[in-house]
Amino acid sequence: MASINYPYPDPKNDAERAANRQAADDYQRQEEEDADFLDWEEELGWR
Repeated sequence: MASINYPYPDPKNDAERAANRQAADDYQRQEEEDADFLDWEEELGWR
């Protein structure tokens, strides 16, 4: 059975851990921004 590297592969060193942390932070920020836009669209009656 193949292993699934989700959401990020196991870090093998500090550089990979830092890169995974940065990617997770970027993803979280994008999710929050998307939610804000959806809220604004509803408030403005665009949805």
